[in-house]
Amino acid sequence: MSAPPKTLLNAAAEEEATIRTAVRGASIESLGAFRVLAEERHAPAMLDLLQDPAVSEPIYDLPRPLMLENVKARITASLAKRRSGEALLAVTVTPDGLAMGYSKITVW
Repeated sequence: MSAPPKTLLNAAAEEEATIRTAVRGASIESLGAFRVLAEERHAPAMLDLLQDPAVSEPIYDLPRPLMLENVKARITASLAKRRSGEALLAVTVTPDGLAMGYSKITVW
């Protein structure tokens, strides 16, 4: 699968700062039940989810090969992007710790 086209919109410095602040402070839990900010502790459950080709094959930007270290690195990078106000990585986790889905939201 090819990557989607990128949309580029220019923002004034003040607007960019406002958006980055909103991303840094976004409440993942408000997206729905069992959704949390992905953290390294979620990596094994996310790997289990992504091991299913029906889930992972259509996703163009997953770290390949699918290994625990690569999933952890993706989560670590996503946390850094959140701190800079660029992106969020949410995971839907059941009370038993099973990952049922994830959402990667990239703003910048």
